[in-house]
Amino acid sequence: NMQEVKARGGIVIAVTNNGKTQPTQTKQAVQQPAPTSVAQTALSLSPNTISAVPGKQSSVDVSIATEGNAVTAVQLELQYDPKLIGNLVVTPGTLFSNPVVLINKNDTQTGRVTYAFGIQPNQQTVSGTGTVATISFTGKGKAGETAQLIVLPESLVTARGVTTSVLKSSTGAVVQFTTAQTVTTTTPVPPVATTAPVVGY
Repeated sequence: NMQEVKARGGIVIAVTNNGKTQPTQTKQAVQQPAPTSVAQTALSLSPNTISAVPGKQSSVDVSIATEGNAVTAVQLELQYDPKLIGNLVVTPGTLFSNPVVLINKNDTQTGRVTYAFGIQPNQQTVSGTGTVATISFTGKGKAGETAQLIVLPESLVTARGVTTSVLKSSTGAVVQFTTAQTVTTTTPVPPVATTAPVVGY
């Protein structure tokens, strides 16, 4: 019969009946590195504080930072207060070249927007930072009131080679309603023509 005796360093010494020892190495547990999340893309509204004049149109950009993701499409899920914000329209930004608009829904009763767009077939993916969409709206609130444009967590960002959404975080914006500012313009004074002196001979 063979008897095993554990020694230091994880080595097992196998002792046989004939007295000879046969050292064997035990398997050491290998610590696997923590997997890196594939969701690295962030969406944010810029600027995050918007000054809006009631009855006038304002706009805010939807910015993206893709980090290591090769983005193919974006689905924005937005929430706003229809009592304070009206005529909200989403249009593609400059980062997507000639995008395909897949969904464009705006429930003006509940203030819920779904806007999805993506690259053309066989088109190059989008990476880096830039503006993927612009949100324009008309302010309906009174001066001193505030409203929120919320990028909901249901928003999605798809990337090449990844089956799940790569959206890591999203940040909305606050709309602050202000009174219209009177811009004072001054009429420029025309320059006085000067006549060059005549030099006599």
